[in-house]
Amino acid sequence: MKRRAFLSVAVGAASAGCMAGLPGPTGPRNPPNEPANDPREEPDRRPLVVESFRFADAGDGNLLATVVVRNRSDQTRSATVVGTVEVDGDRSVETAEGVEVPAGGQVAVDLTYDVPYEEFDRNGSFQPRLE
Repeated sequence: MKRRAFLSVAVGAASAGCMAGLPGPTGPRNPPNEPANDPREEPDRRPLVVESFRFADAGDGNLLATVVVRNRSDQTRSATVVGTVEVDGDRSVETAEGVEVPAGGQVAVDLTYDVPYEEFDRNGSFQPRLE
């Protein structure tokens, strides 16, 4: 019976010593104020965006890429649609075409490439961008 009393006192004393060394809270008591013009409130809303794109045979066996550009603003905007085609990872061809998009509208732009459609369809990639 004395062993049980001794063990309970020994365990209690050992754990009290472990608990005394725990760290206290650190850092400021209140979080800092957020900036006046918080960039998280308004996402990047570029007026012109690439809505979609699709591919077809241009009729002569070469690649035709149609890029749809949408204007999210209330003013007519213009840009250059640039499309980069890469075939087999080693051949890259770039084509550009100017476009003017009415307020709230969208326009389809055709980009033709001196790349066989079948070759592109087998192992090609396309990356459009607006400048």
